Amino acid sequence: GVPVLKSQYLKIKAYTLDPLKNYTLSCKITASRSQTVEVTTFTLAMNQPPTGGIIYAYPSNGTEGETSFNLIATGWNDTDEDYPLTYSMYYQIRPNAGIVKLTSSSPSNTFATVLPAGDKSN
Repeated sequence: GVPVLKSQYLKIKAYTLDPLKNYTLSCKITASRSQTVEVTTFTLAMNQPPTGGIIYAYPSNGTEGETSFNLIATGWNDTDEDYPLTYSMYYQIRPNAGIVKLTSSSPSNTFATVLPAGDKSN
């Protein structure tokens, strides 16, 4: 069936929408004490993610919990309507482990942080 939301917000799980597809969302609102019904529909058009970039880390090695690493995202390109780009930095210690967000979406393509120990087997 159709999910019933009891909130004013709709949150879609990250990475569940495919690039270059359109999604039509419909919202039916029924007043709790009447038969009044309002329906609205809109299309969410997904585009492709930015391409061509790389992220550098300086220095290339250091001591866990002590060394401040500078992360620099450079060379990313997107369609004109998607500029200016914003950046979020994350890390993952090993495959299938949780992803840790370092910074929220920002116009800055650089970020400095101290990182935990990595996975020796990876």
